Amino acid sequence: MKRDDERMRFLSELWDASPDPFWVCEPAPGGDFRLVSFNPAQKAILPHAREGSLFRELLPQGYDEATLGYRECMESAAVVRFDQRYPIDGRPRFFRTTLVPITGPSGRVLRIWGTSRDLTDLSDARETAEAAARDLENTVAERTSMLEAVIKELAKANRELSEANKRYQDLALKDPLTGLANRRCFEESGARELSRMRRYGRNLSLVLFDMDDLKRLNDEFGHPQGDLAIKRVADELVAACRATDIAARLGGDEFALILPETGREEALVLATRILESLLSRGRGSPGAMSVSASAGVACANGDDAAFPELYARADQALYRAKNSGKGKVVPG
Repeated sequence: MKRDDERMRFLSELWDASPDPFWVCEPAPGGDFRLVSFNPAQKAILPHAREGSLFRELLPQGYDEATLGYRECMESAAVVRFDQRYPIDGRPRFFRTTLVPITGPSGRVLRIWGTSRDLTDLSDARETAEAAARDLENTVAERTSMLEAVIKELAKANRELSEANKRYQDLALKDPLTGLANRRCFEESGARELSRMRRYGRNLSLVLFDMDDLKRLNDEFGHPQGDLAIKRVADELVAACRATDIAARLGGDEFALILPETGREEALVLATRILESLLSRGRGSPGAMSVSASAGVACANGDDAAFPELYARADQALYRAKNSGKGKVVPG
């Protein structure tokens, strides 16, 4: 008996002192529920509640949603837990509710004991955090999109810069009329190939070409036709070149071929073939220009300290070719 009294006193103290609301309700006509008893914590949440108050009166807003769990508890006669949100005093509140059925001898639910914990602050904090996370994700997505756009623009700028550099390099190293290497490129390539020849002990030949009577062609046919004749020589050199050979226009009517891995005899044969091809393209065509050229050939040797020495010997051979009747190939 004493233990029962202590238990009842404990339950009474728990009922009165608990910060969580407790209440007991029972089914009412029309599917409603009537509040039978409640503790002070519940009274603080619903100050207008009275014993005997109907839920429809206490919760006019969101009544149907608020009582779904009660109806489930009545039908299942089992403990029901659910979260619900409904406004109290104009402020949306979030509660986690537990309902325990109280049954009679027949097993029918007579009353429902309930408790609820106000998680509004926690819910608001979570929603704030989720909103902040969404804002952060949006910001990251926006910044990522901006960064991707910047990267694309940078890649485009790099491509344009690379293309511009290539164009500038072409302007710096190529002859604009023929597309052949210009004198600067010729001299740099010659020095590089001579160094390679000396390092590996390979052959290297240089052929210099000079068009015969370019001034006469310009005077007779006009400078546009003279330019076509220059381009014809360039085309012949390109057609005769291997991938490792370097064809250049040194200026005016002077051209050159740098021939790695090529001895003097091979260079002489190649130069002769080029001159013959130039002449043959003008034969048999009325009014067609006949393009003639002279060539000097020199082969590098161990005494060449620098590329200009090889160039000087090829130039001397070209001078002899020009002074011995033109249209000839002379070895140096």
